[in-house]
Amino acid sequence: MKKNNLKIVRLKALAILWFALLLIAMGCSSEEAEPVQPAIPVSPEPSITQIEPDRGKFGDAITITGLNFGGTVAENKVTFNGMDAAITEASATRLVAEVPKGAGSGPVLVTTKDGTSRSQNYTYILRAVVQTVAGTGFSGFKDGAGGQAQFHTPKGLFMNSDGALLIADAGNHSVRKLVGGNVSTLVFAEGHAVNDVLIGKRIDRPSEIFIATVPDVNHLILGGFVFAGNVETQKFREFQPVVSEIDRFIPGGITISPSGQLFITDWGNQLILRALPRAGFLEEAGARLKFGHMDGRGENVRLNKPTYIRSVRNIRGNDQLYFIDEGNHSIRTTEDAGFKGENLTSTVAGNGRPGFVDGRGNQAQLDRPKGLDLDDEGNVYVADFGNNAIRKITPDGEVTTILKSQGEVSAIAEPQLIDGPEGVARFNGPFGIAVAADGSLFVSDL
Repeated sequence: MKKNNLKIVRLKALAILWFALLLIAMGCSSEEAEPVQPAIPVSPEPSITQIEPDRGKFGDAITITGLNFGGTVAENKVTFNGMDAAITEASATRLVAEVPKGAGSGPVLVTTKDGTSRSQNYTYILRAVVQTVAGTGFSGFKDGAGGQAQFHTPKGLFMNSDGALLIADAGNHSVRKLVGGNVSTLVFAEGHAVNDVLIGKRIDRPSEIFIATVPDVNHLILGGFVFAGNVETQKFREFQPVVSEIDRFIPGGITISPSGQLFITDWGNQLILRALPRAGFLEEAGARLKFGHMDGRGENVRLNKPTYIRSVRNIRGNDQLYFIDEGNHSIRTTEDAGFKGENLTSTVAGNGRPGFVDGRGNQAQLDRPKGLDLDDEGNVYVADFGNNAIRKITPDGEVTTILKSQGEVSAIAEPQLIDGPEGVARFNGPFGIAVAADGSLFVSDL
């Protein structure tokens, strides 16, 4: 309102001046007009135009560009998702700040004495630290405390609802259990079968294990066979009709969906299968013995060695399957719509070529991914074997690297078993992966 008054006064200036002079000349004792006060300049509020990069880890330097920042470090305050950040450089149009530890993803705010500006969300990437919980780095077969226990080519992992980690110990032809820092053996064969496990069949290099949502039912993939039973009681039966129904059947992964369906990847035939009670299998995606990398529906899909698989319920209430397409160096997903021809398969990450690139969807690259698992927020975690890395894929398809080991996958005589943060820790071939309830990741390292 004050600005409008000043404008009006200016338009009437000559009339006011003439009238004031007339009053003075007449000796009028009328009260003089109140002098007009000059406008007080208002400093503009800060405005963020860009943060670069818009994702990173604790300690990373982030450049914030915009207008009306304070000219010195002391005149600015920067927060990441509500946490104060250290500012290292400052000018009226540019700030450099370090990402605070534990900030999490959220908005970046710049505050000066004149106001606050808010940016788009910054994506906080956890800085991973590796800790060995079981194993010595040398092949063997030994139960006991984690640091003394030994494995031989541990592969598939599964985190049970009670917090116990089940391990498919392929080289020892056994299923192991890690709980409370101690390793025990649940199922063991190769001439030493416990309680005539698997109806007299020898456990032949188990590669995958999955606990069904049905109580006390476990499913194992063992040397080209699928078994159903219980690892605690060590009683199993061969899951029928696997061998009789499909030629060249080589199971690579199994999962029990939220709706209770059993899905199996068959990399011998390049298929995703759904087991039907007493009625064989329904081919969800792919075409028998037809290799390739093609999205689409039903038998129009092309796969190349589908292996580990997990499932969630999507927003439409259908089972959504996520699986490794190892030969295509990709992560694929299929929605089970109930009818073979309607099941849509798409590529979540990867483009059919091996490589190491973060990015969205087919811009990202992986190299011979092995295991995968999902958390409660729909993020997919992948053991990227060929890159010696652990990758994360968000629900919108953004691929980031949680940790990349220094050095290459190797069969060296003396393994490089080194714990520590990123840049220090080393893997020798991450294979299986499982997400714990607290968000920790368990990885089997060949």
